[in-house]
Amino acid sequence: GMLRRSLASVRLCVCLAVVSKAAADVARIPLRCADKAAFRRNGSGGAVATVPLVDHYSIMFYAEIALGTPRQTLKATLRTGASDSWFPLHGAVGEETNHFWFSPRASSTHRPLNRRFHQDGATGLWSEDTLTIGGLEAPRFPFGIASRVDDNKYARKAWDGAIGLGFGTSGVPTLLDTLRKAGQISDPSFAMYLGRDGNSGELALGGAAEERSEGKRHYVNVVDGGAYWLASLDAVWVGDERSFTDVQYAFFEPYNTLVLGPRHQVRYIATQWRAEKNQYGWWQVDCNQEGPPLHFRIDGRDYTLAKEDLVLKLGSVCYLAVDEGIDGLYTVAAPFFRKFYLLFDAERRRMGISMAKHQANNFV
Repeated sequence: GMLRRSLASVRLCVCLAVVSKAAADVARIPLRCADKAAFRRNGSGGAVATVPLVDHYSIMFYAEIALGTPRQTLKATLRTGASDSWFPLHGAVGEETNHFWFSPRASSTHRPLNRRFHQDGATGLWSEDTLTIGGLEAPRFPFGIASRVDDNKYARKAWDGAIGLGFGTSGVPTLLDTLRKAGQISDPSFAMYLGRDGNSGELALGGAAEERSEGKRHYVNVVDGGAYWLASLDAVWVGDERSFTDVQYAFFEPYNTLVLGPRHQVRYIATQWRAEKNQYGWWQVDCNQEGPPLHFRIDGRDYTLAKEDLVLKLGSVCYLAVDEGIDGLYTVAAPFFRKFYLLFDAERRRMGISMAKHQANNFV
């Protein structure tokens, strides 16, 4: 419907993960640099391995995954707003060489599928091959091999391709489906932790890494029939003064750099923060500026983003971490996920929200 088409048009800024080793009930994938790998235990007592990762200026995060036999290493953005995955062929973006590409001829387990693939400007053919992520192996994982990528911003992306973590809507098995069928996870769920103040981020597959959250987890049902991690939004308001009454949904998209909202509401928020748009379209704000918090009421509970959540500092310049999206919808993105720990339960079609627990050092 109209909402689905509108969601597909939302501008994304990526955020996500990297490699871990050891299959367990919950596989965890760290999101930032570290000096060495570390082994820990998850809540079920299973071994968890983490491997160091680079985040891209705290704006883009990507996962290192491997495709094929022998393994070909690629960088992937992980998307909750899509269920399909894709990676480029050599030459998909002309002579540009900043990206790695997948070579199907070099993989003994590659299986071509005679169906066309198209997503976000990437076009090509469907294929199947073994995907390795976080020490888990997903045999016969379906993905698009893009022979062309029509995106003039792709050359500047830190990632090579994309893995979808949304609900399957095209009849193609998702990553969670494939991992579960292979016996790699028993629970088709994942959780997201985005660090702050030097902490790394982390993706959990097959459940939640409970030490990343604190307090009670509250569950919110996904909007019936939706293809996205979308929940009903009771209210949005700024400070103690103004409430916005024409917003219906919250879209949970952890890799998006900025919270997106209806144009006139975002402009009101920017005015309250005395922010001004720069030549790149970002709302620039004085780093010492104080402004009102942004409140979301979801399923009767209030979730607040304060200054430390709403102001993004890049070098010596500060930006308000909001931008204009579409009417009737807020995309609660990276700023929300740095404050709250989100569990995505695909089988029960719900999201669990708790406070994120930040530590001085993630590697113990």
